[in-house]
Amino acid sequence: QQIGASDRNKDNEASRPPSFLINQNIEQFVLTQVDKLVHELLSKTDPPAPSPE
Repeated sequence: QQIGASDRNKDNEASRPPSFLINQNIEQFVLTQVDKLVHELLSKTDPPAPSPE
């Protein structure tokens, strides 16, 4: 019976990753937005230069 219970726990853990991936996507999105803001601030303080992108 204990083996069956641990299997059930593994199933629960296996169903968790999607939300973990969503959190990762949100984190990546936030990092991207912060990166854009930093680039904007730097381009405002620095003399205008053609952006490499």
